[in-house]
Amino acid sequence: MLTAKKTKSRIHTAILLLSVVLCAVFALYVGVNLEMLRVRAWSSTDLDIVIGLMIIIAGLYATWLGYGAFIPLLIIACVVYPFFGKYLPQPFTTTAYSLRRTIASLSTSLKSGLYDGTLTISANYVFLFSVFGGILSATGVQKFFYEFGKLTVGRFRSGTAQIACINTMLVGMVVGSSVANVSITGPICIEGMRKAGYNGVEATAIVTAIITSYIAPRRFWPTLRQLIQGFADGAVSGVQVGCVCATIGMMVQTFNASGIGIKLTSGIQNWSGGILLIALLIIYGASIVAGMVGVTVAAYFTAAAFAVPALVEMGVPYAVAHLFIVYPASFATITPPVALASLVASRIANTKYGITAIESCNEALCVGRRQAVPG
Repeated sequence: MLTAKKTKSRIHTAILLLSVVLCAVFALYVGVNLEMLRVRAWSSTDLDIVIGLMIIIAGLYATWLGYGAFIPLLIIACVVYPFFGKYLPQPFTTTAYSLRRTIASLSTSLKSGLYDGTLTISANYVFLFSVFGGILSATGVQKFFYEFGKLTVGRFRSGTAQIACINTMLVGMVVGSSVANVSITGPICIEGMRKAGYNGVEATAIVTAIITSYIAPRRFWPTLRQLIQGFADGAVSGVQVGCVCATIGMMVQTFNASGIGIKLTSGIQNWSGGILLIALLIIYGASIVAGMVGVTVAAYFTAAAFAVPALVEMGVPYAVAHLFIVYPASFATITPPVALASLVASRIANTKYGITAIESCNEALCVGRRQAVPG
């Protein structure tokens, strides 16, 4: 509906409004037939299959509207591949369900695919943090966070950079998006660091390198209008992430059902020669590629689907394997050639995008040759 409000094409507007109506129909159909859909998961009716196919298309379309074509095309390629992979020689051979069973497993079976655990995580956790982030952005609490940083670390030599750390840390706890974090904190933090003596690239790189944190928010009482706006913005952001999580679930289901996941897992082991360090580097690179679209959640789930089993088989504890993937998935937003967080920050600071992205990685990985202080 938001896209329909912005677009100038009548045809596109009609398609978008039709999508809204169809989504309401899909939700009603699933809600009314919830128990029966679970019972007949592998013996779906013709109507189930039609509705399931349309739900899949709607999910991919919504993801495309929110984040562009990269993720939908990647998911379509993964879902379609098994139908051709069964005719290919090893090691490219895969197992493929029938078309009806594939559609059901990705949609109306309600046990996998769009309704996989990734969507559950989005609904129970990510959406709530998106709402908190919307409220934070609408009410301007980040100004309080900035003043709090000045009070705690402002007296130190590198106080301005540390203020940026405190500010982005507090904001990052509830925003849940590195790009949104930079958009909120960048104008104040970058300008403050410039006044303290940092050049534009240094200030921008430091801010984009400290975009995530885990500290609880402070108490703040917004006006009713600000509160409503915050809930609205947070809901929109949460829905966008929810669409990504749902469609990523189709990729996870395809990995599991077709054997692609097993082949990728064994492939990592073969390509690395059983050397853990090389395997980690391969997974790191794959996570960066998966995160090029700028969605950390999508990068994490995509990499975790095939990387975690490989690391576990190589002796890495399960929780540690997941934790490792979090880092490259987060850094993907500042890693060239896309680096959306660095792109947003460079626009705020009016610096060169490429240099800013490289310097952001330099700061994030702590390999800079200079001290993080002016002069």
